[in-house]
Amino acid sequence: MAGRHMASTGSQEAAHEPAHESSQQSLQESAANAHYKISPTFSARLARLGPREKIRALVLPAQPPLSDRDENLSRAARREDAAASVAAQSDAVYTAIDSRLDADGGRRLSQNPNRLGFVLVEATATALHRLAALECVSAILEDQPLHLIRPAGELPSGHGESPPAAF
Repeated sequence: MAGRHMASTGSQEAAHEPAHESSQQSLQESAANAHYKISPTFSARLARLGPREKIRALVLPAQPPLSDRDENLSRAARREDAAASVAAQSDAVYTAIDSRLDADGGRRLSQNPNRLGFVLVEATATALHRLAALECVSAILEDQPLHLIRPAGELPSGHGESPPAAF
């Protein structure tokens, strides 16, 4: 930091850093914050992958702030507002994601984002970490299968047996 700002006596004079230094610093800050965008568990799994091994992941682009909304709106109306915000997401965001994936041998698997804004991708660990460094990416999650969670003691329908005795 020393040498970036100069103070002169009697005047407010500051040295301006060159534009490339500023963008380089922004890129470094984005890369430094990238580890917050991938969970420690998923990051550990990525570390165990081979350099060319690909994995499916969900990428959540940074959402534009919702406009001032009426707090009296119903939950359904607020969900619709959020879905409209996702749908209005700039093509530039998806272009940046696609460019990064192309450069690193990955690809987008879903043509459009879902209602929550996630896009499904397939990429190497390196590509996912580089995606996380993009300012337009908010989070990267592992694509995991969903399983129905049943309350304790409940059997799937069609089973006439009683639940096992509790200990």
